[in-house]
Amino acid sequence: MRIISLGCLALAAMTLFDRSASAQSITYVVKQQIGQGSVAGQITTDGTAGTLAATNITAWNLALNGVGATYNITNTNSSVVVQGGATSATAQNLSFNYSTAGTNYLLFQQGLYSGTHYWCNSSAAGACAQGASVVPNSAFDSAAQFEARTGSQVLGMASGPMFVTTTDALNQSLNNLAASQKAQLITANLFSQVLLGKNEQVSCGDCGGAGATFGSLSVSAHGRKAITNELTALFGIAVGRYEEKGAFITNSYTFAGGLRYDPSTMGASRPYFELGGAVAPDQHATYQRPYMTGTGPATGIGQTKTTNMSVYARAGWVSRLTRRDELAGAISYGHSWQIQHSYAEAPGPGNPFDAQYSRGINEVNMAGVSAQYSHLFGHRLELGVDGSVSRSFGSRNSIVTTIDGFGQNALPAHEITYFEPGGRLSYRVSRRLKIDTFINATMSNQSIGISEHGGFGVNLSF
Repeated sequence: MRIISLGCLALAAMTLFDRSASAQSITYVVKQQIGQGSVAGQITTDGTAGTLAATNITAWNLALNGVGATYNITNTNSSVVVQGGATSATAQNLSFNYSTAGTNYLLFQQGLYSGTHYWCNSSAAGACAQGASVVPNSAFDSAAQFEARTGSQVLGMASGPMFVTTTDALNQSLNNLAASQKAQLITANLFSQVLLGKNEQVSCGDCGGAGATFGSLSVSAHGRKAITNELTALFGIAVGRYEEKGAFITNSYTFAGGLRYDPSTMGASRPYFELGGAVAPDQHATYQRPYMTGTGPATGIGQTKTTNMSVYARAGWVSRLTRRDELAGAISYGHSWQIQHSYAEAPGPGNPFDAQYSRGINEVNMAGVSAQYSHLFGHRLELGVDGSVSRSFGSRNSIVTTIDGFGQNALPAHEITYFEPGGRLSYRVSRRLKIDTFINATMSNQSIGISEHGGFGVNLSF
């Protein structure tokens, strides 16, 4: 009998050893929205399934995001307290039951029971408020957020890598995305203006041409047709693709048209007026949204369709200084719409805080002043330079983004001032045929930065 007892004890010990050896730590990614705040990061346990005690929680790295404040706590600068049996875990989820009877709470805090720097989940008011609390600073300031809760709710989901980020990092990523979409919109306007005669003289009869651009890759055709001696139709079409500050646009078909009233009977120096617009429907758009996590950079990438539309009005003055020189200036107003379909970023280890975007419209008003000058050297070579300064105002963006653990946020609509320099060099092969090379740019010391678009073309006078 003694031998049998020792054998049983040995078998039990071996069973316990096997279970201990097979237990592996589990890391749960936390993305909790609490009122207008959030908690984001990770919690690591020793792999215990079922009800947890404080000793089962081995590490944590949590960003406590309140209203206008952020604080980071880890297992090296804070403590964890588990009271009661409301905290539980499975291989997939870490959960807390807010409806458990009695005083139950899960508390992560720097300086226990100090009223500062904590995340608490509690079934009853006591050590902290009932429900979920996130307090980046003090429980008594406006940054702290509290939310009553009932039932069992998942606090974190099991994941391999450990991720943490802050509200500031995600807000900055949304600011950058909004800037790339505004740069896309401004570039679309630039393309439509090239189709309607940017870089060319105001005084031109029936003429047309074709060209290709680089920096943005596109081919285009455009022209002018006199309807009367004073009224001219402007039109153009372009097909191509381009990239602007993290926005990659393909399958882009731009159609532009306008009317110019140029009363040439008033003499060599006279006013002129112009109305027009453009549309680029159902473009394929890929957007990148870079941001930082505690383990390094991450990038949200999503694909959708966008439609750009614009209208403008221009009033100017043109002077034929000599037979070789033309000088013109104008003021303009335009309104642009960028319609975006809803889409979702691809989640994964490279994008742990993936975002979903609603369908919406990005609108902007633009007011600007422009000038241009051209000169014919000899009989063959013609040089034109132009430039404009524009300012956006009354911008509006109805696109709303949702990020798990951080809630919903509207994309911002910042106002900017930007400069558009341009130039054209033409060689007259004959009286009617010209070969052109041109360059245009958008420049701002604000969010859209600098981009250049150059190309070449041919122009024919009818």
